[in-house]
Amino acid sequence: MMISSSLVFSQVGISTATPLEKLHIAGTSSSTDIGTSGVKKVTPTIRIDGLNSTNNTANLGANRVTPLAADVNGNLVLNSLPNSDVFPGFDQTINVGITSNNSNTNPVPYQELSTTTITLTRPATVTLSTIINALVYNDSSLQTVKDGLIRLVYTQISVDGSAITASNVINSFTASGTNSMSGPITQNATVNVKLGIGTHTISFMGRPVSVANMYVVFSRVRLNAAAFY
Repeated sequence: MMISSSLVFSQVGISTATPLEKLHIAGTSSSTDIGTSGVKKVTPTIRIDGLNSTNNTANLGANRVTPLAADVNGNLVLNSLPNSDVFPGFDQTINVGITSNNSNTNPVPYQELSTTTITLTRPATVTLSTIINALVYNDSSLQTVKDGLIRLVYTQISVDGSAITASNVINSFTASGTNSMSGPITQNATVNVKLGIGTHTISFMGRPVSVANMYVVFSRVRLNAAAFY
């Protein structure tokens, strides 16, 4: 093994005479597999007995590699926590009806359709995939739309009271004739949001927008959520 140092720059090199950092260990990956992990051992390597499976219960053991991390003080620790979590799916049948105010410049405000929560034990980027279903009618007596005028249904997802998606149109619904349909219409959206430790409330929001008579019934909301650390 070759060790070199530079007094001028206070740099130490292992297997290199020209260290580029405070401590520079030169080497390449070898053809030696670490168990069945699919990871190749680096030569030369650094061995710390305090991190092996005998001395550290956080070590994942034979045939696996355990991520190395630093604590708040900069001490090296093993991080055997998963790098992602998938939350139980949320699927709820609802019956929330909202009547439009016949204005597309100053429409009725968003109304909360349903809520659910997720709890994080670590800060994470959370992927939220949502599906919202709705039915569109001419009025609250559930008369079918037949006039051929456009009706818009908007949805929004908020987390802890703050909108994380722009106004998304579920569908521009226009129909005419005796066989006109009321739906159902569906909106799918996937968004990423950075969240801290704690319990977070996810709200499904919706509203109708139309210059014509319109009554929308939101009938179902679904959510799949995954956290990435």
